Amino acid sequence: MGKQDRINYGNQLTSDTRAIYDAIGKVYCPALKEDVYFTAHGFHHLAYEANGTPRTVNERIYKLRLFPLAIPAIKNTTAIREI
Repeated sequence: MGKQDRINYGNQLTSDTRAIYDAIGKVYCPALKEDVYFTAHGFHHLAYEANGTPRTVNERIYKLRLFPLAIPAIKNTTAIREI
């Protein structure tokens, strides 16, 4: 996949994931015993670094492709462990 194709894929993935993300709203987490909210701030974190600079295309694609695993992870987490 060429650089421009990767950029286009990243942009499409961002758009598609944003639509799914916005539809979620909140998910109950048994470990926290409260809802986890999916806010604009949280989605911003997927595409940007903490200092506000954009993530690289590869990094953004990586995070967005893993996003579908976040919901089952939140719903099925029963304990918090500190290592």
